[in-house]
Amino acid sequence: MNQKSIEIEGKTVEAAIKTALKKLNLPRSQVEIEILSEGEKGLFGMSGVKPAKVRVSLRGSLRNINGKNNCNLQSKGRHR
Repeated sequence: MNQKSIEIEGKTVEAAIKTALKKLNLPRSQVEIEILSEGEKGLFGMSGVKPAKVRVSLRGSLRNINGKNNCNLQSKGRHR
């Protein structure tokens, strides 16, 4: 299967999504976003101890077992 997707880390989920969209050169409306990790803040609320991680895939390239489009990813969280 020729699926175009990338996994990206960032200080926040939004930062990771923004980086992925820039690398793929696609608007948010053309991708599926799966949040793999929300990230964790460190001592005194400092960010960056554990980065947020997302997987961004070209919309419509995800297929379920029956070969139909799978527009509803099952994950801890998802943004469109």
